[in-house]
Amino acid sequence: MSFPIKPSSPRHVSLMKRSILALCLILLLVSFFQYFDVLHWSMLTPFGPNLSDCSIRPHDAHAILAQFFGAFLHGNFEHFLGNVTSLLVLSVLFILQFPRHWFKFWILQHLLSTIILWWLGDANSSHIGASLWVYAFSFFLITTGVIHRDKASLSVMFMVFVWMGGFIWGLLPIDPKVSWEGHIAGSIAVAVETLTTTGTTLNVLDCVNLASDTATHILPDATTCAGRIYFIKSTGSGKTVTIATTGGQNIDGSATSRTITTQYKALVVVSDGANWYILSEFDGTF
Repeated sequence: MSFPIKPSSPRHVSLMKRSILALCLILLLVSFFQYFDVLHWSMLTPFGPNLSDCSIRPHDAHAILAQFFGAFLHGNFEHFLGNVTSLLVLSVLFILQFPRHWFKFWILQHLLSTIILWWLGDANSSHIGASLWVYAFSFFLITTGVIHRDKASLSVMFMVFVWMGGFIWGLLPIDPKVSWEGHIAGSIAVAVETLTTTGTTLNVLDCVNLASDTATHILPDATTCAGRIYFIKSTGSGKTVTIATTGGQNIDGSATSRTITTQYKALVVVSDGANWYILSEFDGTF
């Protein structure tokens, strides 16, 4: 059985290579911290006597910037290997769907999950490990499958469930050695990113879209859907319908959005695997 997600253009392949390079650099950095923490090397630690002092300590403002390195640290090699392996698998699944956005997503979820854990965690606790990232990527890929419901997204969601197995138990305070609060923080970070995104992202089921009210419709990443066509028509009087792109991609080579302000006017756009182009724009009469 062939995998349903295939590179759709040379641009898609180029973006995948960049994201994979960024992933390799992050994994190398995590390995770097693990290696020197094992040796209790202190040259990189203006924050304390060794790297373990960079753990995330909720409500503790001492050396607060150092706590953003907490996700890079691990208690032992087994802890390190488990998180790095899961991060690698989930990142590859993410990059296959969203090759342009891996690094941006990683930065946002790292900052948000660390802040949320520091703010909401138990003041007497201390947290290390990249499982914050693992849960953030897991919940994002699951959410994408639920929202988009196309073959590729659902396939990836199924693979996440297969790989992660009983990851839901990691959200419960069962094992005192497991940072369940960190796992919840990673999951909440994805929810925050989703809720702060304005507009509705179109999916494969929305190729014909009739908008009766003022709304923003966000086109998916053009690199993941070469050849896909969207028909958007405004049916409401005095309403403004905005068609926006993802990640700064262009519509007809310049604008990142177009608006429809006339009732019954319609716009038809197509992806070339890198950007979006208008096929036709008309007032509703054929």
